[in-house]
Amino acid sequence: MNNWKKYLISTAAFFVMYTLVRYLLTKNLDWKLTIVATIIYGILYTGIDLVCNKLKNK
Repeated sequence: MNNWKKYLISTAAFFVMYTLVRYLLTKNLDWKLTIVATIIYGILYTGIDLVCNKLKNK
């Protein structure tokens, strides 16, 4: 269960940083794109990390 906290914190940090950088560079926020990018990041990060951990343990 401790890994899920890591994934949640990482996804939240990505959301904050992505939102800040996008606003500073474009002065415009598209919330749909921000949410979709965060969901994609969360899924990819979790999946890749789980696969790597499984391969490392073999």
